Amino acid sequence: MRNIFISTILMTLFICCDSNENVKQINSFPVTTSIRCQNKISIDSVYMSYPILKIDGNYCCIADLATREYFFHLYSYPSFKYVKSFGAIGNGSNELVMLTDFDFHDGVVTALCGADYTIKLFNINPPQSPKVIKPQKKNDYTAICNGCDNTFYLYSNNGDKRILRIDTCGKVISEGLKAESLKKDYPRMTSNYIWQSRIRRKDDVVVVPTLFGDIIDIANNNLEPIMRIEGPIGEPCVKENSFKGYTSYMLQYQTYIDAVLSKQIYTLFMCEDLSKYPNGKERNSIRVFDYQGNPIKELLLEKDIEASSFYVDESTKKIYVLVPDSDKPIWVYEM
Repeated sequence: MRNIFISTILMTLFICCDSNENVKQINSFPVTTSIRCQNKISIDSVYMSYPILKIDGNYCCIADLATREYFFHLYSYPSFKYVKSFGAIGNGSNELVMLTDFDFHDGVVTALCGADYTIKLFNINPPQSPKVIKPQKKNDYTAICNGCDNTFYLYSNNGDKRILRIDTCGKVISEGLKAESLKKDYPRMTSNYIWQSRIRRKDDVVVVPTLFGDIIDIANNNLEPIMRIEGPIGEPCVKENSFKGYTSYMLQYQTYIDAVLSKQIYTLFMCEDLSKYPNGKERNSIRVFDYQGNPIKELLLEKDIEASSFYVDESTKKIYVLVPDSDKPIWVYEM
């Protein structure tokens, strides 16, 4: 297999199954068409090294996971005018030592603190001291989703189950998605690091894509597995090289989820041939699936785009893509 770097940014997806019986393999799309950026928007902010965009109502929240000052930057939507920054680095009640992941729903920014794996809820209007939730089950959690029903979903690749659902007191309500099923079905993906994931939930569906794999798991609210979607690339071809204690991988995949819209799944897929770097970009596209994992269409983007997240606005039929290295980082597309 060729050396391909794949960055898959999913806007809406599903959760997986613990057996091969419910795996749906996607190899092509019934409709493929090209779309091009119609507008690029500047935003007033400090330099962001690793930003992630999420939009909720009249606000856009951009979190910089590698900030030197504030983790969160709030903008009006759809004008993208700067409003404020919050969540400074520190040990105070309104601060974070480290940000691992976040969610943004109903005016609340849900932050997963990487230092002690606590959860902080920042209410943006009116601003107030964040509520702190401490999961009763200790683990090295790497992703979070606000269930919007006084529950939260946490991901960890350590332990028997990959996903936990907890209440506002931190008590575990349910657990699901066996970690061993992935390692058994995809033996080439040997490192736990590869199985890091993101989580989103909507319409009683929980979606968990692997961070470094073209693989999506779908479950219900109780984390009972429904289906696994395996994309065109599938399991990455991993080649481990020992060099001063580090492990390198020939193929890498990244998957992010932002929303599930009208029972459809939107994913941003970026493909690069590392053997041709820096001119190896091959295919960037937005993939659309239904809730059953059936492919609907593929929207081809420019080859030179390098995005970190995106948002689909169904009411205006526009797609907003965050391109950190661009002078105007908000790229707008028409659906």
